[in-house]
Amino acid sequence: MQKKHIVIVTTNFANGGTERRAMVLANGLANKGYEVTYLVINKIYPDVVYKLDDEIELISVSDFASSDIALKEKELSERYVAKKQKTLKITQRLLKKFRIDTLRFKRKSGVLTSCSALRAFMMCNSDATFICFAIDVFERVFCASEGLGCKLMFTDASAPQFKKNPREYKIFKQVSADMLKKADVCIFQTREQKAYYGKCVKKNGKIINNPIMANIPSIHTGERKHKVVNFCRTHPVKNLILLVDAFKLFSERFPDYTLEIYGATSTEIAENYKSEVLKRISDLGLEEKAFVYNAVSEIHQRINDYKIFVSSSDSEGLSNSMLEAMAMGIPCVCTDCEGGGPKEVISDGENGLLVPVRDAEAMCKAMCRIASDKELAEKLGRNASKIRSELSVENVVNKWIEVIESK
Repeated sequence: MQKKHIVIVTTNFANGGTERRAMVLANGLANKGYEVTYLVINKIYPDVVYKLDDEIELISVSDFASSDIALKEKELSERYVAKKQKTLKITQRLLKKFRIDTLRFKRKSGVLTSCSALRAFMMCNSDATFICFAIDVFERVFCASEGLGCKLMFTDASAPQFKKNPREYKIFKQVSADMLKKADVCIFQTREQKAYYGKCVKKNGKIINNPIMANIPSIHTGERKHKVVNFCRTHPVKNLILLVDAFKLFSERFPDYTLEIYGATSTEIAENYKSEVLKRISDLGLEEKAFVYNAVSEIHQRINDYKIFVSSSDSEGLSNSMLEAMAMGIPCVCTDCEGGGPKEVISDGENGLLVPVRDAEAMCKAMCRIASDKELAEKLGRNASKIRSELSVENVVNKWIEVIESK
């Protein structure tokens, strides 16, 4: 029997954790015999260090729109969107006369503006299952797919922020919640993530943890270098400045340690935040001890024998770098942050150390415990490494397949 066609959809093809998770899933499904397409809503960046298997088609919506294929579908889609926009505008005018909130219709009209090519692509692949990474991606795919009968799956990789923003929360209650109820299934990394969405995912919400990349090097068994490391997306939510502040305190007790931070800087936000982190390093006089590097493809081989991994995020789902550090047996210090990723897999004092968010002194104390207590460090690393088999690509992809085949 022919395997299903799976379309993985992300905002960009870049070096972020969401994209890495999507690529690992795409490769895992392709290796299981599924036909897999990786569809990008916005941009395919050229410097991505993760690799898709050769048999996976990588395409952006703009590439599809400018190609000479599916001309009939593109024409039909343009007519559909134009007709739908006209109907929505008439509905909004009528509702305004009666002073009825038009947010739902205004939002849909805005999303449809950029959905013509996406809908044409979905018309050409109406038998596929679309796995959408992030709520804004799902919203666009959902609007574009109306009446096509495509199977839609939503998955979230971070802690949603809408409850902190009254406008976004209003949009969620009026728009997103209704869409998620109609998804074939909603996949979350953590229990806390699922809880954010409440009753709208009660029936179709499931939890599948991140897979750990299969090519993680073997666990280092000798002495570890006196190095503290983090490798992540370069973004303010990662609060790397907190890590620098904590390391400043830590280095006063352990002056022979150095700090290395690795992160992609292909976006303006990332480049600007890298500059902020470097300024903090300079302001604290750490230029000879703390270093910021661009992302590298051989990161795991480079840091495998490092002493401490630290995740300083304010908000985080299941951090890929945290899971990979655990799998390599590196003792981990992680903030007990919003999104619930660290506490989903770390039992404090057993396979890692959890510290409060935005607390440099607590982070420093946790780092000092590992640096000063060899038995504790060895226990944390040994217990953490068990996650390597628990969250292997094979195990996690099989859980995804169970869900895909049941829908």
